[in-house]
Amino acid sequence: MKLASMLNQDLVCIGSKAVTKSDAIDRLIQRMYKHYSFEFDKEVVEKAVRERENIGGTTFDTGIAVA
Repeated sequence: MKLASMLNQDLVCIGSKAVTKSDAIDRLIQRMYKHYSFEFDKEVVEKAVRERENIGGTTFDTGIAVA
């Protein structure tokens, strides 16, 4: 399976104005919330992403982040 087959181009942010990792996470969650028609608890998603970040970051030296 190729990574590209798992990506949704509507949820890829290029040239984001996020200054901090926290800001980037917030922007991605907001974009995801607007994109999907089903309802989900943004706080639950945010907590899960932050817990995952505490285990090991999902950002790379190149400036790419995967959430």
